[in-house]
Amino acid sequence: MKIANFKKSLIILLSIIFILGLTSLTTACEPDLSFGDLTICENINEETFEPVDQKNEFDINIGKIYAIINYSGARGEDNYRFNWVNLDTGENILDKTLKYSEGKSNYFEGYAMSYIATTEEVKVIPLGNYKVDFYHNGELKSTANFMIEEPGIEIMEVSLANEVDENSTPVSKTEQFISTEIIYACVNINYYISGNSLTAKWYDNNGELLVETVNNLDIDLYEPAWMAFTLKGEGRDIPVGAYNVEIYLNNDLYGTYDFEVVEERQAVAGDDNFTQGNMYSNDKYEVSFSMPDDWTYTESESTEGLEVNLVAPSIDLPVGFLFMASALDDYPPSDQYRDFAGEMSSDIASDNNWEVVDVQENEFINRNDITFHDFIYRYIDQDNNDWATAIAFFEGSDRLYVLFTTVRSDYFEMGESIYTGITGTMDLE
Repeated sequence: MKIANFKKSLIILLSIIFILGLTSLTTACEPDLSFGDLTICENINEETFEPVDQKNEFDINIGKIYAIINYSGARGEDNYRFNWVNLDTGENILDKTLKYSEGKSNYFEGYAMSYIATTEEVKVIPLGNYKVDFYHNGELKSTANFMIEEPGIEIMEVSLANEVDENSTPVSKTEQFISTEIIYACVNINYYISGNSLTAKWYDNNGELLVETVNNLDIDLYEPAWMAFTLKGEGRDIPVGAYNVEIYLNNDLYGTYDFEVVEERQAVAGDDNFTQGNMYSNDKYEVSFSMPDDWTYTESESTEGLEVNLVAPSIDLPVGFLFMASALDDYPPSDQYRDFAGEMSSDIASDNNWEVVDVQENEFINRNDITFHDFIYRYIDQDNNDWATAIAFFEGSDRLYVLFTTVRSDYFEMGESIYTGITGTMDLE
């Protein structure tokens, strides 16, 4: 499991005290000195300076907390003091003494106020119980208490990815992975709070548990965090197939996330050949798939079914694609696919005097959960050039769909990208 490096220490919060609405009292005699109740609040009225949103309990998201008191009959040279204390730790958050209006001997009325606030470095006010004392000329006049409540931990997002950054944030989200990649299940929580746990359970297509990883949170940061659980081959490639991962918060299942592992050549094609979002579709034959950029097609229909010839932007490209769809309920069974593929490949090999050097047979599941079989034939021509044919078989909607590909070795990368882009997006409606 990968986890971000978190800052474990806190610095002093921003703390300020000052006088609001200072008004001089014009009177021939000494006025009575009086103070209201010390009030804890979330805001103040900027016109009247009265407290707004008075409360004594705050959640962890609070960015600023005010302590404010109304007074009358204080001399300018009198002292006032706010003392903020964390009762759980005994720490003095703020303790400072000032004059109401230094250098003036007349009497005043107004509001005295102090507040603490978060900063860029300290993003939350620590949990716990607090006390604020207000003093006039060293004499305690009023006390108020408040608390910052413990928040509840929640999962905000789960994403699968094949790349994460140093904070375990997903960089490249996907649900299809190459067998050589590390698979990340990235979990975003609203707060990192000790005493909680996150668990990832990885399963194969048969429901067999492959890996279980538990992360017990052991520090309090009270800020959002990403954590990444991993599945990797442990010295070998991850077998091709369908998988899922279950994510638990404190042993309660949060969600199940499906993904598939494919061979490298079956990974979804890169952006280079499919940037325009072009699609081929045929409602009658209930099929659609991505078209490579700048390619066109011609199609023809007969009693045997549909043929779609994909046309490259240049006639000089040694890459060809032919797509076929059978008539309804008129196609060979799956145990004859190999013979059918061999016959198609041998015809083109015979026409060009190619010599077969390798044959591969595979089964995949594409992004639309459609299973298909393919056969790869490698050849050498008379000039020692390498060629390949790939024949993919999709069955659905009471039809057989076949993609036939031919490519010369110096264009293998392009041919493979287009082939995987088409087979990976094939959808049988």
